[in-house]
Amino acid sequence: MARGLASCTVKQCQKQTKNDGFALCSRMPLKLTALATLRNLALAPLTTNRPRHAHPDTAVLFLNDVAACPDDLLELPHQRRAQAADMACALDWIGDDPPVFYDSYVARAINGDTFFEIPAPSVSWARAAALFWNEPVARRRFAAHRPFQVFACWNGPVVFTARPVVEGSVRFRGPRAERGECHAGEPQVFCKDMWWEGYGRIMVVPGVDLEYSVEKGRAIKESTGFASRLAVDENYVGAAAGPCQVYAVVCGPELAALERDL
Repeated sequence: MARGLASCTVKQCQKQTKNDGFALCSRMPLKLTALATLRNLALAPLTTNRPRHAHPDTAVLFLNDVAACPDDLLELPHQRRAQAADMACALDWIGDDPPVFYDSYVARAINGDTFFEIPAPSVSWARAAALFWNEPVARRRFAAHRPFQVFACWNGPVVFTARPVVEGSVRFRGPRAERGECHAGEPQVFCKDMWWEGYGRIMVVPGVDLEYSVEKGRAIKESTGFASRLAVDENYVGAAAGPCQVYAVVCGPELAALERDL
């Protein structure tokens, strides 16, 4: 991944962000800005050919290098539509003894905190098993395999409405340090901008559990349940996203500190 990012220079990023009306990436961490630029390239069909692709129901499916099954990629857009949500994320896991939730750098619960407690300054993952330790609604719905609302997520695959992208109000970008924004990954900033533009119905679908290898991913699904089997339960669909207000969001430490190599 690092080799691929090396070809995206600061000069190229500056040109891209300046043309889009966003802050120059020379003021941001290069990695976050490079990733934001690459993600925006994937959105180009929606931003450069609007008359052709701007249907009101258009949704965007982003998928990283998780090992996904077809029912996972069908369940996310289904749940987004069923819940009338603006964004639906899966849960990505890593390891097998036991597996732990992975995307801690981006994901924030509806109370603005990380999904599990990461005490400063150690940035330890020792408490990774206690998901949603201070968010009882999410903890209860997670245990019941019910969708629940969050402030920010990415977690491998994600489906979101294309409307703010087509309208030009939301793009991927890095944090604006000159405006006092804290260090945050470009997907979390994307979610923040979605909230700002009125697209805050962001949720996690715990029935879609993915890992970064086929073998470990299969083991997790056999333990937690395959999306296709969970969806048979008519009670699986339940209200996940309601009106609320997030007053504060936990800032993350430097990116390298939260990247765990298992």
